[in-house]
Amino acid sequence: APFVLTAAACEVAGFALYTLGARHDIAVTAVLVSLFGAVAAILARLVFEEHLGRVQTAGIATIVAGISTLSLVSS
Repeated sequence: APFVLTAAACEVAGFALYTLGARHDIAVTAVLVSLFGAVAAILARLVFEEHLGRVQTAGIATIVAGISTLSLVSS
């Protein structure tokens, strides 16, 4: 029961934070939400010591490369 309550509280907090973010800048909020899967995979690796598959590792590497490229181009 404590894990279910914690998960529910995190879900409600996440939805509230998404709503607040969407009020200020929907573009930034949409990009951050799209990174949810990669962030979850990285946290699972760091916190729970889970092993990432090749596709997951390639996806994270692609995201990092894309963000790096966009940062270099826009600056």
